[in-house]
Amino acid sequence: MRARAYYASCAALIGFAITYTLPIYAHLPRTFYDPVARRWFFAANSTPIPMGYVGQIVWGIAGALIAAGATMMIVSRRSSTEGPSERGAALGAAWTLTAIAIVIGYFTWNNWP
Repeated sequence: MRARAYYASCAALIGFAITYTLPIYAHLPRTFYDPVARRWFFAANSTPIPMGYVGQIVWGIAGALIAAGATMMIVSRRSSTEGPSERGAALGAAWTLTAIAIVIGYFTWNNWP
């Protein structure tokens, strides 16, 4: 059980990081809230005032759930009775931290003047 939970949490973090960035990078539609007009709308891009982070968070949560669910189905039940191997734990942590670092770098680069 520990191995499945560990790998699922690593996959969920990677899935969240990638799908949080995906709508911005690929110009996919997401939910926006316009506080001036007090309305919600669904679009790929918007003017500067509407807030699109709610739609990004929804994309991220969906990606995390899909990645964690797929990982839970893929990881064998035999390996789930024992903890993750040392190499597997290191690879899971490395991939997770790499995905998070790439996403942070992407948003930092886009905010640079």
